[in-house]
Amino acid sequence: MKRFFALIAVLATLALASFALAAPPVVRVAETALVAQNTFSNYAWLESGWAALVIEDAGTACTITVQRAVEITGPTGTPATWVDLSPTITAAGQYNILVGAAGFYRFGVKTGNYGSGTVTGRLLQ
Repeated sequence: MKRFFALIAVLATLALASFALAAPPVVRVAETALVAQNTFSNYAWLESGWAALVIEDAGTACTITVQRAVEITGPTGTPATWVDLSPTITAAGQYNILVGAAGFYRFGVKTGNYGSGTVTGRLLQ
């Protein structure tokens, strides 16, 4: 009987451990309102194919950069290192982006690329 309860305890512990390590839900839309340099949207998981970047307002004299995570760290897969994609964007509109590799993507205004106003938009697939 002791072995039975010990086995139940081990199985319960394994079930809780696997539940705690489950991956977080995948965010498929990155959206934000940016009002300063060196700020970015939350990140979204995009599959290979086409995605849309919709910029409702590009601010004044702001350059918007789309980035892809190239390094993932931590037990939940947090993006750590970002690389710039080209071209950059300076006007409101809808832009089609070819996603060559599935991964985390975001958009924002890098240091030195902010003029004034608010940059609002969303990146989705």
